[in-house]
Amino acid sequence: MSRQPVLINGAWIDSNASREFQAVNPTTREALEATFPVSPWEELETVLKAAETAFHEVQSWPGSRFADFLDAYADEIEQRRDALVEIANLETALPVSPRLRDGELPRTMNQLRQAAEAARTSSWTRPIIDTNANIRSKFGPIGPVVVMGPNN
Repeated sequence: MSRQPVLINGAWIDSNASREFQAVNPTTREALEATFPVSPWEELETVLKAAETAFHEVQSWPGSRFADFLDAYADEIEQRRDALVEIANLETALPVSPRLRDGELPRTMNQLRQAAEAARTSSWTRPIIDTNANIRSKFGPIGPVVVMGPNN
């Protein structure tokens, strides 16, 4: 068994977690080789502080730079398509085709590229100008957001 590191502030580190979990192949009901730490609150606090720092850095980026980052992220996923599909199939038993290779992965890359285009054009800000009421508004960044993903 190999315990996976955690990515915190751009670096892969060994967690100081006292608990861990393993993914199970739903088809064979066998535990997969890797184990994953259940990060303690101290690690989560470090992650949140790093997210705040990153937010303040990228907040000043022009839309084109953020778009380039999102496009590069989509490209990295595309380059690792086969490995990602393989592990997703082992962990979920979802069919490689058409679900994972032809559906989930292209959808994810498409969403990243759509977000990149919105960053380039600033269309995500949805500016509104009400000349009658002399009101102007637009969406803006709000800072780090914590997402607790599904565990299924």
